[in-house]
Amino acid sequence: MSHSRQGTEGFEHQDGTPLTRRNFARLSGVAVAGLLAACKKGNDTEATPSEPEPEPTETEVTPEIPTSVRTSLFSVATLPEERTVSPTAATYSIDTGLSDVAFADDFYMSDAAKAMVGEQGFAVMMSYGDEFWPVYEDNRYNHRPNLVTVDSMMHSYHLYFEYLLKKTEGGALSEALARMSKAMLEATKAQLTSLAGSEWEDAAKAAVAFFAVGCSLIDPSTEVPQEVAETVTAELERIGQAAGASDSLVTGAPLDYSQFIVRGYYEQTEALQRYFRTMMWYGQLSFVQRDETLDRAALLMTLAIDEAALEDWQAIYAVTSFFVGAADDNGYYEYLPAFEQAYGEGAGVGELAGNDEAWQAFHKLTGLMPAPQINSLPGSSASDNEEDRGFRFMGQRFTIDAYIFQQLVYDKVGATGTGETRMLPCSLDVPAALGSEAAYDQLSAGIGGETPATDFAGYDENLSELKDEVAAKGDEFWQASLYNQWLHTLRPLLDEKGEGYPSFMQSSNWALHSLESFLGSYTELKHDTILYAKQMLAEGDGAWPDERDDRGYVEPEPVVFDRLARLCLATMQGLAHFGLLEDQDSADLDILQQIADKLATIAAKELADELPSDEEFELIRSVGEQLEHFWLQAHQEEAERDGLELRPMQFPAAIVADVATGDNSCLELGTGKVSLLFAVVPVDGTLRLACGPVFTFHEFVQPASERLTDTEWREMVKTSMYEPTEATQVEPWTSGFRASAN
Repeated sequence: MSHSRQGTEGFEHQDGTPLTRRNFARLSGVAVAGLLAACKKGNDTEATPSEPEPEPTETEVTPEIPTSVRTSLFSVATLPEERTVSPTAATYSIDTGLSDVAFADDFYMSDAAKAMVGEQGFAVMMSYGDEFWPVYEDNRYNHRPNLVTVDSMMHSYHLYFEYLLKKTEGGALSEALARMSKAMLEATKAQLTSLAGSEWEDAAKAAVAFFAVGCSLIDPSTEVPQEVAETVTAELERIGQAAGASDSLVTGAPLDYSQFIVRGYYEQTEALQRYFRTMMWYGQLSFVQRDETLDRAALLMTLAIDEAALEDWQAIYAVTSFFVGAADDNGYYEYLPAFEQAYGEGAGVGELAGNDEAWQAFHKLTGLMPAPQINSLPGSSASDNEEDRGFRFMGQRFTIDAYIFQQLVYDKVGATGTGETRMLPCSLDVPAALGSEAAYDQLSAGIGGETPATDFAGYDENLSELKDEVAAKGDEFWQASLYNQWLHTLRPLLDEKGEGYPSFMQSSNWALHSLESFLGSYTELKHDTILYAKQMLAEGDGAWPDERDDRGYVEPEPVVFDRLARLCLATMQGLAHFGLLEDQDSADLDILQQIADKLATIAAKELADELPSDEEFELIRSVGEQLEHFWLQAHQEEAERDGLELRPMQFPAAIVADVATGDNSCLELGTGKVSLLFAVVPVDGTLRLACGPVFTFHEFVQPASERLTDTEWREMVKTSMYEPTEATQVEPWTSGFRASAN
């Protein structure tokens, strides 16, 4: 593809056809990503104008919306074939007193945990650990077998994913956001001057106010235009208070101001806080199509993007889409073709005033565009997606889990026989829709005395449709973003483990443990992408001498480890594609990818009753040192900036994320103290006890106006060691495999 200058005229498709402003919106994701890379080079050479396209025929009803932009954005990685395995490991039995199990007396286990291990071959024991890697190092120093868990490897990816995203946002994206906001404010001010006194004046004022708020959020020194100063001041005050839902003063449409509570890692610096609030503003505020003034404002913003801020808008959208996925709402890519279809190729602001025929044609086209799949409009039910149809400047992203939640709450599902409605989903809805029978069993039984999900009218029918829909999705969907690939990596955890797997994995309680592993990593995914993913509303001290045979074991999930290796590779390739990957980050991701790949190989050998090599056993033995490196990389800069000692208790693994909103409440998911997994594993013809760190998962409801930050949650987790609360209790469905430490 040849690139000439900012904008679209003069560009060509890969097949050599001219790329005009109109057919620009039909670019494939890869082409748009390539355009972004070219724009970063700053080539400003003028281009020869392309030939105009033929006028659209009367059979065209809506602008052609490219699925690559709407659903399968920017898959820029080339990944190897996925590993497949056929487990053939032999079964074994153990003495309930563990008399035939080596190292059974070398670990501290409570009586309850020891009894569980004797009965089913494994147990998870509560612990007060703050991070994952110290568990492995403690085992290594004491010559005890490590059990390398999926949880610890996925947690390490989370640490690096968050680190890379935070660095990208705090650097290139924040700079682009500030430039774009200023350019959009200046462009819309010019539009207001041009359209003063016309039927477009109110819409132009709304656009100016919108970008004056955005500019003020990213740069508090912004000079706000006098025409909108009162509105902007009031909006900024509401955003600062982040109290709850009310009508926006800019649009008059409902807006949930509690979403502006800065959470996730964004609370760490003032720059990230500003980035968070600005992007939340651009992603939350809806210019609904049914309101003609707001639809006019959306058209004006589309023209302003195209004329003044296209390069920076594309940069932000493309990179964040690579991380999280495509926007759920209509935006520039949809509205530009509609404008040119209604007003003609090359039209601009000068053709707007007094041209009612073209306006009505445009307004009709926007009314025929797809409604968002996830309703995020406060005050409306799950079925009111049509009411939410409209334009978002930098819309939050469609995610399959939010879509699942949307289909399983009121009024997508009805009331119980007693009139109870399901206003919030349950975390188990997601794995159930992905095919987990263990999750469905818990939902249908009622969790902790709550009403069974299956008692709500239509729940089973909707869940069945969701399972079919998810099962039909192929590689194009699962590789469309790092978000999707992360979820895809976790999916094998939901498969039942029968014959051919080690004995400790064949019980129903192991399926529940794997469910907690899934939800722990899922919580970290939601935490890391909390700004972008749209919510539904409703040490290395050298080797020790081999004094004992402390050879360890890898959790036999080779496909999970293999997919994690592919995820690391995709992360590396994608960021390199966008010119955002530094040499050290590339080297670190390469190391993590190699570790995951080697663990996949070891796990496959275990399932084939093959003995790992000495080198592979050494990887298991030293895995704590390996994972500590990623923890250090993720927190080093923060520790130096805040003058903190780099220790796990200062930078713990516990995080929290709100994932759904409904009825003035929000559903919070959290990971707490690191627990210990003990399992009896076969190594070279002997049985031994091995230990590794795993997630502790929590789910609870908070008032929406009190969405938790990591700082608040970590204090709750710390305090819960002495004063447990409802939020910090372990989930009731984990009782079959979880034991206290007492």
